[in-house]
Amino acid sequence: MLEKFREDIISLSGIRDNTEKKYKFFFDETSNIRKFNLTTTGFNSDESKFFVLGGIVTEKEIPLQTIAILWESIPESKKQDELKFNTVRQGAKDFPNLLRKAHFQKVINWLYENNYWIHFEYMDNFYYSTVDIIDSLPFTSSLRSIENSRHYKTALYQAIKFDKKKSLEVFRNNTYPNVKNPILFLCSIEELIDNYMKSDEYEAYYFEKEDITLDFIIKLAT
Repeated sequence: MLEKFREDIISLSGIRDNTEKKYKFFFDETSNIRKFNLTTTGFNSDESKFFVLGGIVTEKEIPLQTIAILWESIPESKKQDELKFNTVRQGAKDFPNLLRKAHFQKVINWLYENNYWIHFEYMDNFYYSTVDIIDSLPFTSSLRSIENSRHYKTALYQAIKFDKKKSLEVFRNNTYPNVKNPILFLCSIEELIDNYMKSDEYEAYYFEKEDITLDFIIKLAT
């Protein structure tokens, strides 16, 4: 099963070359809330703060003396067990300003000079908490690929996000994800989709007017 999943990822990404190379990954995580739940007013955590997993990846060992060079170049790091992003950003509030900061430039130059790479992945808690609806529908097993499944999930996510207040009301009224009455719940989802499809935002996002993704979801969900 894992081997099949690996092959699917390689096939979708188009990175068949060099997939057998061995790399050393160093990981750190940010904004891991563990559990993302509905509350009476919204969520138990700010859904705009994505869970981030990232770090450095190399094809070789990172010598301690190489790390020491970076450490010595940023005096504030000597007061810490690890180099914090708040130290590196030096008060920058946005990315353009971050690029101008001396500490950030030192880190980037250190990565470049040593041929180290950055790996980065984020997870939108709101997205993954809502698109499970697609996986629960009877037609999901007939989707031909992971890519096709994601297309439907993105379409549904756009519809739910369009009127988040109404969507949260639907979820709470139906005790999502422990839905007691699937038919009533899906009818409410259909209403959310219908409202989104009548909006200017839908017209802008689906510039190809022949796109029938959301119509297809409604048809197969009801």
